[in-house]
Amino acid sequence: MNFFQKGRLINDCVKDYDPKKGIIADFGCNFWRLEKVSGDTINIVEQVISDEVKFFYNDDEFSDIEDYELLEGIVTGVNGGIWDVKLREEGTLCYDIIVNKQIVVLANSYKPGGTCIAGREVSFTGDQLNFGNWIRPVSSQGGISPSDSCLNGGNQPQLLDIVEIPVIKHQPVTGQPENYLIDSETSWKKIGAIHPQQLAYLVESPSNLWGRGSYAASSSIRQNAPSQSLYLIKPEYLSLILYWHYGKKIKAEFRYNGSPYALQVTDPLIHNRYTSGIILEKDEEKQISLPNGNDYCLCISLAAEWRNKHYKLVAAII
Repeated sequence: MNFFQKGRLINDCVKDYDPKKGIIADFGCNFWRLEKVSGDTINIVEQVISDEVKFFYNDDEFSDIEDYELLEGIVTGVNGGIWDVKLREEGTLCYDIIVNKQIVVLANSYKPGGTCIAGREVSFTGDQLNFGNWIRPVSSQGGISPSDSCLNGGNQPQLLDIVEIPVIKHQPVTGQPENYLIDSETSWKKIGAIHPQQLAYLVESPSNLWGRGSYAASSSIRQNAPSQSLYLIKPEYLSLILYWHYGKKIKAEFRYNGSPYALQVTDPLIHNRYTSGIILEKDEEKQISLPNGNDYCLCISLAAEWRNKHYKLVAAII
């Protein structure tokens, strides 16, 4: 269910919501049926009477969904809550709450089974941009596929984009408390971007990166669950090393709070830029010169458990 701000003309703002067809609602509870005519043309077919959109009240038992004569689709709480109702198996209806989360993208890295996208939640107070907690969207398969993260214009999210993501629920796992399950049937939407100078407001200063070294033992993570598995930091003495390990890989060597780290880089932009066309022998290493020297921010991610370890990764170099 897409909303538009009350007071804006439907014809002026419908393009911002990029619906191909269906129903959108304004915050004044007026409903409009839309239909794609041809090309990029969207027609407002008619204003929909509220009886055509199923509502329920907070004190209703949602398990009594049959009262709404609905098999699948969207129902809306009178207080504005939105529920995605699906027929999971014959005769059984399940529902999820759909919430739009807006994040500034600070990681878009590769992982087995897709990509790992993460960022800080953003909100607006007038023209002022406010930054909140970390959010890592995940799918029911784990990683985010290109079809999951396809934006309303057909592009993929880029670092520093502000993106609106429909999520169903908070779904933390051991070592990754920021995970949110996405609604894979609803498109993501780019709503803006931040300037690189605004990164200064997002840099964090943890005392260490889940201890020293390139990984944290699973037993340690279970005993002392981290409050977050993502950090944006300013490193010292940053250098990149191209090496061979079942293919060309890059590691970032740096110091943070006096401790040395050597972590694998999973930023695809960095990987493609510095491995394309390079011939590398087995056991050979090559130093990579960064154009801005040490003046970078690193997004450090604590990966999901693998062989009793949580590896620390450089998910983005910004």
